[in-house]
Amino acid sequence: MNQNSPLVSIIVRTKDRPKLLKRALQSISAQTYRPIEVVLVNDGGCDLDVVELKSILQDVSLNYITLEKNMGRAHAGNVGIENSKGEYVGFLDDDDVYFPGGLSSLISASEGKDDRVIYGKVVCRTYADDSDVTPVEEKIMGEAFDAGRLVLENFIPINALCIPRDFFRKAGMLDIGFPIYEDWDLLIRFSEIGSFHYIDTLVAEYSIHGSATITGKGGIPRQTYYREKLLEKHRQRIHAHDFITYVQSIIDKIVLEKEERVHELSGILQNMDEELNRLREGVAWLQETIKVKDSEIKRSDEELNRLREGVAWLQETIKVKDSELKRLGEGVAWLQETIKVKDSELENILSSDSWRITKPLRVLSSVFRRAPGR
Repeated sequence: MNQNSPLVSIIVRTKDRPKLLKRALQSISAQTYRPIEVVLVNDGGCDLDVVELKSILQDVSLNYITLEKNMGRAHAGNVGIENSKGEYVGFLDDDDVYFPGGLSSLISASEGKDDRVIYGKVVCRTYADDSDVTPVEEKIMGEAFDAGRLVLENFIPINALCIPRDFFRKAGMLDIGFPIYEDWDLLIRFSEIGSFHYIDTLVAEYSIHGSATITGKGGIPRQTYYREKLLEKHRQRIHAHDFITYVQSIIDKIVLEKEERVHELSGILQNMDEELNRLREGVAWLQETIKVKDSEIKRSDEELNRLREGVAWLQETIKVKDSELKRLGEGVAWLQETIKVKDSELENILSSDSWRITKPLRVLSSVFRRAPGR
């Protein structure tokens, strides 16, 4: 940016969310636009390390203001505006972030004019809790300006805005009677004194961190109460045509969402039918496989029974053979004992005197038996 670029004051309201605050300040430091000042209003929250915050902002100046007790979003915002010096004012809550070229796009679109509020497109991301970095849901928020609709619905996130300082002098500050929807009330009042210019450029992220949201505290009853209070305050600006158009847009949106949902459900149902058919085919294949395996198991059982019978027969045969072998062993032992006895008797005969005396006679008898003619 050139030396004549206007100073932009970013009002940051914070309370007891130092981790998210650092993330927000880092996104301001990363802006391609300069000069910037940050007016940080600690609305009765925990102590903050200012030295660390300044190191995060680097060349971006910091005006740090601490409120002794929690005074609410509107009061904290007014303190920030009153202590700011910029020609343009922006708001960035401590749980939101700018995209690097966000402020540059907004200031460029202002073209140096101070009679219109510039706003861009914002992505709304929902996170499960403060520590999550991956959103569970996101949608884009960004539409051309419609003053009649603005009275009935706030469709411009506060971190999408770049506001000329003169608008606060003419329309007044944030209404402290609105602990929520204070930005919505301010925009309605701005629309009475000047114009709004929309740029189709993504400038920031509006973050919802689980239970860390500010506007969501108190639930539906609280939101309903202050919405009714705001409509009562600006009821003179509600026209029949705007109301009918708004109601019709809601009906169209509901119908469109219903049609989209029906189409989505039809696609899901078709996918489920296809998956169910695949499962049926898988079940049929499994049933056939089980049938084949049952048949194989039956044959295996029959073969196993035959093998068991064969084993039983072999065991019985072995038992019989063991019995026979035992008897044969006993017979062999008896024969060995008998041979031993006979050998002993033979030895006694051969060694006797009578056997030696009768030896010549045995020889003669043998010769006589072999003589011719015998």
